[in-house]
Amino acid sequence: MKKVIIFFFIFFITICSTLPFFLLVPVFYPKKFEKEVLECSKEFHLTPSLVFAIIKTESGFNPNAKSKAGAIGLMQVMPETAKWIMEKEVNLFEPKTNIYVGCKYLGFLQSEFLDLPTTLSAYNAGPNKTKVWLEDERYSTASRTMRKTPYKETNNYIKKVLSSQKIYKFLYKF
Repeated sequence: MKKVIIFFFIFFITICSTLPFFLLVPVFYPKKFEKEVLECSKEFHLTPSLVFAIIKTESGFNPNAKSKAGAIGLMQVMPETAKWIMEKEVNLFEPKTNIYVGCKYLGFLQSEFLDLPTTLSAYNAGPNKTKVWLEDERYSTASRTMRKTPYKETNNYIKKVLSSQKIYKFLYKF
């Protein structure tokens, strides 16, 4: 009888200590707009964990987000970039459109750059700046991949996205 009570006590403590974590996962690492993310990820050959990580980092899943620089929506796309990638003006505050445009642009950047940190540098700071940094041995390895950027904000951005992507992969098995 004593062993049964100890077993249930340990079981109860274990459940209580892990329960809050699993209740908070959707709060800190949500899968909002999951249908759109999964569809666009597939279309543009991206991993859903990467797209969710970018949305989390860029806007915190706020479709009405607007940066000081003028980037709009969930994936913080610049209107000029959206017009270029879509060949027309689009409503970047509309979640489905923003995710589509952001994924299309990210897919384009992945085809231009060799690795994910370099692609993320281009997404955050722009592909032209990233190409310049790739030519500078202080920031790249043999003009092919980024080791770091001269912008602290971009370095932090890359770290945040990669960290969030790992968590999304672990939690949701993308």
